[in-house]
Amino acid sequence: MIIATISCSPYLFTRNGKIASDILMSLKDAHHSVEGIIWHHDISYFLPTELGEHRFEGPKGIVCNLHPFLEQKGELPAFVYDKLKTIQPHVVITIGNAEETEFIHAIKSVYPGLFKWIAILPMGVTVSRQHREAFQYADKIITTTKITQDSIKNTWNLESEHAPYGFDHAFFMPKNLPKEDFSAIYCGRNTQMSNLPSFMLAAKDSGIRATLHTNMFDEGEN
Repeated sequence: MIIATISCSPYLFTRNGKIASDILMSLKDAHHSVEGIIWHHDISYFLPTELGEHRFEGPKGIVCNLHPFLEQKGELPAFVYDKLKTIQPHVVITIGNAEETEFIHAIKSVYPGLFKWIAILPMGVTVSRQHREAFQYADKIITTTKITQDSIKNTWNLESEHAPYGFDHAFFMPKNLPKEDFSAIYCGRNTQMSNLPSFMLAAKDSGIRATLHTNMFDEGEN
């Protein structure tokens, strides 16, 4: 089966980047043909091949081709549409908040039988009514938080599947370590998905030793 994912770069150390990475590697292990259409990808660090192709490499080797979006934000839907025409996927998996991935409905509404759309919404907030029409076209909606699943049912009157992602609080318990023995480092880009202000605020409020690794000279969102 040919499957295309649409998400931020799987190389990012963020929630959505990790979800994209895990999905691409698991699909590859299941012997599917996968392609990744991505944004927030640093082509100056993750260099293309001699043929100009971008690849995602996992612990077992090359996983799939990547198609990084490098233009202005408003041009993403047209870029995705062109790539989907080339890839011809049976299934499209979007990974991101509702406002980031709703544009897929424009393709599904015109070509409903072109592919199956699985929308993964890794949001920790309630959904907006304005996105209901778009996600009616999704063949499957998956949430990673219970609050979003409940909101989809109550606000959109749509069904979704809840698939928790991340550490389990039942097994991950904080240690009573002295502050001087605990430190944290955060690697992220200046984007809303990386959410640098939250890390800085948490470091300030907790008083732990914290290091932020980011490119402060990039044009960012904060």
